[in-house]
Amino acid sequence: MTTDHPPARELARPPAAEARPQRLAVQFTLLLPATAAMYSVFQGMQAVLLPQQVEQLGGENKVSALAVLAALGALIATVFGPIAGAVSDRTRSRFGRRAPWLLVTPVLAALGLLLLAGQRQYFLLGAVYCLVMLVMGCYQAVITAIVPDRVPVARRGAASAVVGIALPVGVLFGVNMVSRVFTTPVAGYAVLGGTLVLFALLFVFLTKDQPVLVAPPRRRGNAVATFFSSFRVADFSWAFAARALYMFGYWGIASYLLYTLQDYVVRDSIPGGNPVAAVGTLTSVGMIALLIGTFLGGWLSDLLERRKAVVIASSLICAVALVIPLMQPTFTGMLVFEAINGFGFGAYLAADTALMTLVLPGADDNGRDLGILNVAATIPQVLAQFVGALVITFAGGYPALFVFSIVCSILGAAAIIPIKSVR
Repeated sequence: MTTDHPPARELARPPAAEARPQRLAVQFTLLLPATAAMYSVFQGMQAVLLPQQVEQLGGENKVSALAVLAALGALIATVFGPIAGAVSDRTRSRFGRRAPWLLVTPVLAALGLLLLAGQRQYFLLGAVYCLVMLVMGCYQAVITAIVPDRVPVARRGAASAVVGIALPVGVLFGVNMVSRVFTTPVAGYAVLGGTLVLFALLFVFLTKDQPVLVAPPRRRGNAVATFFSSFRVADFSWAFAARALYMFGYWGIASYLLYTLQDYVVRDSIPGGNPVAAVGTLTSVGMIALLIGTFLGGWLSDLLERRKAVVIASSLICAVALVIPLMQPTFTGMLVFEAINGFGFGAYLAADTALMTLVLPGADDNGRDLGILNVAATIPQVLAQFVGALVITFAGGYPALFVFSIVCSILGAAAIIPIKSVR
């Protein structure tokens, strides 16, 4: 693994495309809901709807049953996301590289969500869920590539803030819609899928992707080695490891939030004794704090021009937050945890997203490389589900799970330090 870091190359495009502030403003305005809709699907499905369906089918085995489904779905997204990103990199059409994919994948995802709502058998539920995750993994890889494709380096901080804001907006919408308003599976999945289609189509038709008609140069050498060639760059590898470790800690807790409220938190402290509604309350608090953290983290990282420092500090803030439920396993303790953890997560996202776009080896492979970096967020969903289930079952229950997440957050902060090309 070499320590050389080749400078990122910008895509060939008319200079005016980067020089017009109003064009960037339109991109940012429409990228926000198109990305937020993606997060609403992920979190509304995984935090509320899918656990409820699994509980109805799995009963006492709900923890292990949900772990298997979530792990399989994340694994599917992990495999096909980078592939879709690489294929979109090589796509040539008068509509651009990304637009055709942003038209097809939301429609397929919405159809899959409607089909998921009607499943009454565990095997079929898992099969359809994996199909939805496959399509959503492809959508995520393509929409993520928009920032390095269309946004100049000088505005990456602002673009990263937009993407960071999309997370709390999407999660707040998705979780609250399906836990408070559209509480049946059919209605909940329909709202999530319809929102995704609406905003993805608005983004495609109201923003312009540069036509790409010239065939790309043919790759030489082993196809697998070429696909993963970015790992030869040390900074890219460290960035991948840092994100994976941090997300391991995050998903270790987030994946079992509902069950934590049901089986760990003092039941009498939960308002109304309703853990499902409490998930919506906690998520709302966490996402509002995340929104504040995103603004502050993005502003500080641009002001100080030290994105590494913000990522490290925010990771450690999250580690501190995870101590609170260990000391106070009540709903109040969970509220304080969500507020601090959400703030740290928001600051992390703002700085980390910008950092990831700055370690990309070359613009011709933005979709592929960002798809690979997205794997650092999806692999933890695969492994954290299994490890979390083992920790809960055999290593001391939910307190041990919080300790596990604390260690992951600290290690994620440490992995940022060796990155040399970004301050």
